[in-house]
Amino acid sequence: MIPLLLHRPPRSPCAGTELTTSRAPFLRLWEAECVDFGIFLLASLTAHPTLRILSLARNSVRDGHPEKVIDLGCELGELLSSRGCALEELDLRGSDVSLRHLFDWLPPSTRLHTLLCSGGGRVTEAVARAHILPRVRAAASLRRLSFGAAGPPALAEAAEEVRARFHGK
Repeated sequence: MIPLLLHRPPRSPCAGTELTTSRAPFLRLWEAECVDFGIFLLASLTAHPTLRILSLARNSVRDGHPEKVIDLGCELGELLSSRGCALEELDLRGSDVSLRHLFDWLPPSTRLHTLLCSGGGRVTEAVARAHILPRVRAAASLRRLSFGAAGPPALAEAAEEVRARFHGK
């Protein structure tokens, strides 16, 4: 396992990056200035055979960069769809990640069994039905899925289907 922690030093948002030991890899993108570095770091983790748990919880692109939100969703999707990806748990609660782009890349053969998201309120019903729900149905390994309280009915339907699949109706 590679534990990662990005610290925000007082003067520069990305200059104080350090590796530390912990139980799980932890990547924090504190400011919009770090998003490009974070995307680069995610790309470098693609197909890493021991990365099992990744938390990007409470990472926010604060300066109104919607293209970075899409880039982050695509990069995470590429990570999940890479051949050697061993990622089993992904925590995106409170993060700015394009769910549409993340799910567009999610392969049916993913090893991911836990996916925690929020921000479902930024997803339309049409996008949820066309892009997210079919991918969730195809990803047989998913055992726990959460989109938070807000969002269209299709997201609640996707989460309920995963719950019913492993916990019965």
